[in-house]
Amino acid sequence: MMYRLLLIFACFACSHCWAAEKFDVLASATTKVKQRYPMESFISMQVADEAIAESLRLQTKLDEWFFENEAACYRVFFVNSCLQDVKRLRRQLLPELKEVEFVAKDFKRQSKIFAGDQKNASDQLK
Repeated sequence: MMYRLLLIFACFACSHCWAAEKFDVLASATTKVKQRYPMESFISMQVADEAIAESLRLQTKLDEWFFENEAACYRVFFVNSCLQDVKRLRRQLLPELKEVEFVAKDFKRQSKIFAGDQKNASDQLK
Protein backbone atom coordinates (compact mmCIF):
# COMPACT_ATOMS: atom_id res chain seq x y z
CA MET A 1 0.00 0.00 0.00
CA MET A 2 2.77 2.42 0.91
CA TYR A 3 4.55 1.67 -2.38
CA ARG A 4 1.38 2.43 -4.34
CA LEU A 5 0.88 5.72 -2.50
CA LEU A 6 4.51 6.68 -3.10
CA LEU A 7 4.17 5.83 -6.79
CA ILE A 8 1.03 7.96 -7.13
CA PHE A 9 2.75 10.87 -5.42
CA ALA A 10 5.83 10.53 -7.66
CA CYS A 11 3.68 10.52 -10.80
CA PHE A 12 1.81 13.58 -9.59
CA ALA A 13 5.01 15.44 -8.72
CA CYS A 14 6.72 14.64 -12.01
CA SER A 15 3.78 15.50 -14.23
CA HIS A 16 3.16 18.71 -12.30
CA CYS A 17 6.82 19.79 -12.63
CA TRP A 18 6.81 19.15 -16.37
CA ALA A 19 3.57 21.06 -16.73
CA ALA A 20 4.91 23.98 -14.70
CA GLU A 21 8.06 24.11 -16.85
CA LYS A 22 6.09 24.23 -20.09
CA PHE A 23 3.70 26.79 -18.60
CA ASP A 24 6.67 28.99 -17.66
CA VAL A 25 7.80 28.90 -21.30
CA LEU A 26 4.31 29.97 -22.41
CA ALA A 27 4.20 32.70 -19.76
CA SER A 28 7.54 34.13 -20.86
CA ALA A 29 6.50 33.99 -24.53
CA THR A 30 3.27 35.83 -23.64
CA THR A 31 5.25 38.51 -21.82
CA LYS A 32 7.55 38.92 -24.82
CA VAL A 33 4.57 39.30 -27.17
CA LYS A 34 3.00 41.94 -24.92
CA GLN A 35 6.32 43.81 -24.82
CA ARG A 36 6.85 43.51 -28.58
CA TYR A 37 3.34 44.71 -29.42
CA PRO A 38 2.23 47.39 -26.97
CA MET A 39 -0.95 49.29 -27.81
CA GLU A 40 0.97 52.16 -29.42
CA SER A 41 3.05 49.88 -31.67
CA PHE A 42 0.39 49.30 -34.31
CA ILE A 43 1.41 51.64 -37.10
CA SER A 44 0.72 49.43 -40.10
CA MET A 45 -1.48 46.55 -41.16
CA GLN A 46 1.59 44.34 -41.41
CA VAL A 47 2.48 44.87 -37.75
CA ALA A 48 -1.13 44.21 -36.74
CA ASP A 49 -1.21 41.01 -38.81
CA GLU A 50 2.03 39.83 -37.20
CA ALA A 51 0.65 40.52 -33.73
CA ILE A 52 -2.57 38.65 -34.49
CA ALA A 53 -0.67 35.67 -35.90
CA GLU A 54 1.68 35.55 -32.91
CA SER A 55 -1.20 35.83 -30.45
CA LEU A 56 -3.19 33.08 -32.18
CA ARG A 57 -0.11 30.84 -32.30
CA LEU A 58 0.41 31.22 -28.56
CA GLN A 59 -3.29 30.73 -27.86
CA THR A 60 -3.11 27.44 -29.76
CA LYS A 61 -0.07 26.37 -27.74
CA LEU A 62 -1.86 27.36 -24.54
CA ASP A 63 -4.89 25.28 -25.55
CA GLU A 64 -2.63 22.30 -26.31
CA TRP A 65 -0.96 22.72 -22.91
CA PHE A 66 -4.36 22.96 -21.24
CA PHE A 67 -5.75 19.81 -22.86
CA GLU A 68 -2.59 17.80 -22.12
CA ASN A 69 -2.62 18.82 -18.48
CA GLU A 70 -6.36 18.41 -18.13
CA ALA A 71 -5.98 14.80 -19.30
CA ALA A 72 -3.03 14.32 -16.94
CA CYS A 73 -5.16 15.48 -14.02
CA TYR A 74 -7.37 12.43 -14.35
CA ARG A 75 -4.40 10.22 -13.50
CA VAL A 76 -3.88 12.07 -10.22
CA PHE A 77 -5.61 11.32 -6.92
CA PHE A 78 -6.73 14.93 -6.33
CA VAL A 79 -8.43 15.42 -9.70
CA ASN A 80 -10.51 18.49 -8.85
CA SER A 81 -7.62 20.36 -7.28
CA CYS A 82 -5.43 19.60 -10.28
CA LEU A 83 -8.15 20.73 -12.71
CA GLN A 84 -8.65 23.97 -10.80
CA ASP A 85 -4.91 24.68 -10.88
CA VAL A 86 -4.70 24.05 -14.63
CA LYS A 87 -7.73 26.24 -15.34
CA ARG A 88 -6.37 29.01 -13.10
CA LEU A 89 -3.04 29.01 -14.93
CA ARG A 90 -4.79 29.14 -18.30
CA ARG A 91 -6.95 32.05 -17.15
CA GLN A 92 -3.78 33.97 -16.26
CA LEU A 93 -2.43 34.00 -19.82
CA LEU A 94 -5.47 33.88 -22.06
CA PRO A 95 -6.69 37.45 -21.37
CA GLU A 96 -3.23 38.85 -22.10
CA LEU A 97 -3.07 37.07 -25.44
CA LYS A 98 -6.62 38.08 -26.30
CA GLU A 99 -5.80 41.71 -25.48
CA VAL A 100 -2.98 41.78 -28.03
CA GLU A 101 -5.23 40.15 -30.62
CA PHE A 102 -8.17 42.50 -29.97
CA VAL A 103 -6.05 45.66 -30.03
CA ALA A 104 -4.49 44.60 -33.34
CA LYS A 105 -7.87 43.77 -34.84
CA ASP A 106 -9.24 47.09 -33.60
CA PHE A 107 -6.34 48.90 -35.30
CA LYS A 108 -7.07 47.07 -38.56
CA ARG A 109 -10.76 47.92 -38.32
CA GLN A 110 -10.02 51.60 -37.63
CA SER A 111 -7.52 51.72 -40.49
CA LYS A 112 -10.08 50.33 -42.93
CA ILE A 113 -12.66 52.86 -41.76
CA PHE A 114 -10.16 55.70 -42.10
CA ALA A 115 -9.13 54.55 -45.60
CA GLY A 116 -12.79 54.33 -46.62
CA ASP A 117 -13.47 57.81 -45.24
CA GLN A 118 -10.49 59.21 -47.17
CA LYS A 119 -11.70 57.56 -50.35
CA ASN A 120 -15.19 59.01 -49.87
CA ALA A 121 -13.76 62.46 -49.22
CA SER A 122 -11.59 62.32 -52.33
CA ASP A 123 -14.56 61.10 -54.40
CA GLN A 124 -16.68 64.01 -53.15
CA LEU A 125 -14.00 66.54 -54.13
CA LYS A 126 -14.05 65.37 -57.74
